[in-house]
Amino acid sequence: MSIFRRNFRVIASIALIFVLFSLTGCGSVSKTPDSGAGGKSSAIKLRIGYPVGSLTKELFLQTGIDKGIFAKYGLEVEGEDYSVGGQIIQDLAGGNLDVGIVGPSPALIGAAQGVDLKIVASGIKNYCPLVARKGINSIKELNGKKVGTPGVSSIEETMLNYLESQQGIKTKHVYANVANLTEMLDKGELDAIVPWEPVAADTVAKVAGAHYLLDTILPNAEAADITVPGKFFRDNPNTIVSFLKAAEEIRQYILKHTDERVKAAAQITGLPESVIAESIRRSHEFTTPLQINMDSIKLIASSDIASGKLRGIDQNGLNSFLAKNIDSALLQQALQ
Repeated sequence: MSIFRRNFRVIASIALIFVLFSLTGCGSVSKTPDSGAGGKSSAIKLRIGYPVGSLTKELFLQTGIDKGIFAKYGLEVEGEDYSVGGQIIQDLAGGNLDVGIVGPSPALIGAAQGVDLKIVASGIKNYCPLVARKGINSIKELNGKKVGTPGVSSIEETMLNYLESQQGIKTKHVYANVANLTEMLDKGELDAIVPWEPVAADTVAKVAGAHYLLDTILPNAEAADITVPGKFFRDNPNTIVSFLKAAEEIRQYILKHTDERVKAAAQITGLPESVIAESIRRSHEFTTPLQINMDSIKLIASSDIASGKLRGIDQNGLNSFLAKNIDSALLQQALQ
């Protein structure tokens, strides 16, 4: 794809987010009173958006529901699948979601165009694996080859850009729904893919000769952060603290009962337990600390500035931009 076409798609997706934000004016508003952690009033309903097929529903949310962790903190969650992170940002801006578990790239692209949001905690790290077809055995061999990602605004696309800059290679970027990347690799339409898990583990299991070149392109890098509308952040801090307390308890439960949660996730998804277990082993899904790895956020944002994805922000203003849109104060309260 030419640079012109790639930049056009970036501009078009950003413009859509900005127009939607301008029409709605603010983020979502909690539907019930903010009773705080452990409050005894009726459950506070939260609408959670996440990438489809990412195990957010089957591993993270379902653990919280099955074990009564959300209920313990006075929360009732309703999840919704999205094919790309940019759609999650649109619905955060439009008041259709209370919480997004979304990559830092689409979140920061939205923020740069005026969307009022806050990144409050880490959701998933280590979530950008690199899987190659049979015959591709090194990163250097990808030079000039076709590599698929979930989309131009995705964190996976950013990580591919970063990998190219570090390895001195240039690939042909191909964008497709993450659910189609496995089939495209199998048909020879792609030479490698940068999806999320468990898509990578499922691809290795299904496609003859497919294998991991990297478990994750940048170890311990942010891949999906807990992001909320700015108005919700200001008006409902206790509810967010309750959600983060629940998230930490869920994380600890998955760490201690991984085999149990693998079985539960496999039953829901229909994927083999071995695929779920392999994806967790390689990416440590929902088991890494909730503290944000700011070094990786800065690297991600810098890469997006260099590639033209993050428009209107330069390196000189990067620190102040990140400070405005990332706030871990409520996480610190939750972890005390």
